[in-house]
Amino acid sequence: MSGLKEIKVIKEKCTGCGACVQACPFGAIE
Repeated sequence: MSGLKEIKVIKEKCTGCGACVQACPFGAIE
């Protein structure tokens, strides 16, 4: 196990605002 966490976006709740992209400290969301 690598110890990395998995990012999950709940598509039904996503409004496309981009807040998660700016908030992610690892740049894992584009």
